[in-house]
Amino acid sequence: MNVTILSMLQELNSFVDCKRYFEEAKDSKINTKNNPEFRGLVKAWIGGEYDESPELLVQRITSLL
Repeated sequence: MNVTILSMLQELNSFVDCKRYFEEAKDSKINTKNNPEFRGLVKAWIGGEYDESPELLVQRITSLL
């Protein structure tokens, strides 16, 4: 599975308003195959680590942009 920052932010947008990051994320080349930090964040989300704090996940993801 190859997840991009844009696709992750689009998913998180149903919890936290992420639209302001979409354009920058669209231009980003970062994905789960080429960035271990981002891959870890996606795995943490899948594992439920950010269920109570999706805002923190958005903050961590957007810091990669």
